[in-house]
Amino acid sequence: MIALYQPTFIEKLRDLNPTSSVLRAFVTLYEYVATMKIPSSYKPPQTNREWRDYLCSIPREWIIPFVNQHQLRPEQVDTESKREWDVWRAMLDRLSVAACMSQVPEMARYGHLNDDAHIQDVIDVMTDDSRVVKEKVNPLHIAVAMAKYWAPNRIWETHVRIENAYEHAFETATKNFKTTGKNICIGVDPSFSMEAQPLIPGTVLTPLLTSAVLAECFTQPGNGVAFGSLIKNQYRSMKVSWLGMESLYQLLRKQRTFDVDHAAHIKSAEKQMVPVDVFIIITDSCYSRGDMHPLKALEAYNKTMNRKAKLVLIELKPEQYEKYEAVATNRSSFLKIKGFHSRLLDDVRTFIMTPALRLGLKHKRSSAARQAVAA
Repeated sequence: MIALYQPTFIEKLRDLNPTSSVLRAFVTLYEYVATMKIPSSYKPPQTNREWRDYLCSIPREWIIPFVNQHQLRPEQVDTESKREWDVWRAMLDRLSVAACMSQVPEMARYGHLNDDAHIQDVIDVMTDDSRVVKEKVNPLHIAVAMAKYWAPNRIWETHVRIENAYEHAFETATKNFKTTGKNICIGVDPSFSMEAQPLIPGTVLTPLLTSAVLAECFTQPGNGVAFGSLIKNQYRSMKVSWLGMESLYQLLRKQRTFDVDHAAHIKSAEKQMVPVDVFIIITDSCYSRGDMHPLKALEAYNKTMNRKAKLVLIELKPEQYEKYEAVATNRSSFLKIKGFHSRLLDDVRTFIMTPALRLGLKHKRSSAARQAVAA
């Protein structure tokens, strides 16, 4: 008599082809008990939520092996597992520098950054200059992550070493923004409204602080950058190279006023016969302030100086920061940017480097991209 093959209970479970993450976890648990090894024959969960449910259903001692085996990211790990530093340590080496910086507030929230050894592990990733350059980390990503770490409603204590690591990484990342070789004149709206509310909710990144961040990004070897507040009849330009982001920000705070002229730097350059290739206005208002519209002032400047200078208007309105839009108009001599996005620097550089009538820049941020402001 030929003996018929009797499938094992594990094989019967496999034939069920379970769809729910909890049932898959049960099948995995039974096979682990039967074979005393972590099985690898099952299709892993697909979504972040499925992974979190899955990890909640398996023994705690499996978490780190599963994190390593499937190279899980923080958003795929459940809350209970994040309370263990060893889980974070398992993910840390695989995270990109930008992802690590964005997760620092989360690590601090769970109390992991009260230990010097843990802080050093994080700093080693954040200050790896070769990785910052190789991964082309966007300095705006770092600025947003830094602003979240300093969140006004935070429940953790900030650490000077981490703050210094953020600033060091930011300075290194600004080198990823390629030089334009142009003379740039930046004017910042010094209105009190620029500090009234944060640009991104839950952070300290106000439009005024963002202005200092952008000025620092534009300041690269080969760029001639002048910077100043758009105070009526009192515009004074200064070189940004000898000022850091924090010094720029504090200087802008001291110069806040109601007497604003958005064309002040253009009129000042015309009066002093200063050669400028691009004028930049950073404001939180969609209305022109002053006795002359900036486009009229630009037209007068180009006529007097016999140049083809361009104008960039950046509107950082807190209630519209997610609705990013960059449109070049007026024969590509004027770029208007609304909102805040990681590609803002690239859009400005493209506008600066592209000859007039060839640009046609028109970029609107998709609804999906709005979810990744501070990734």
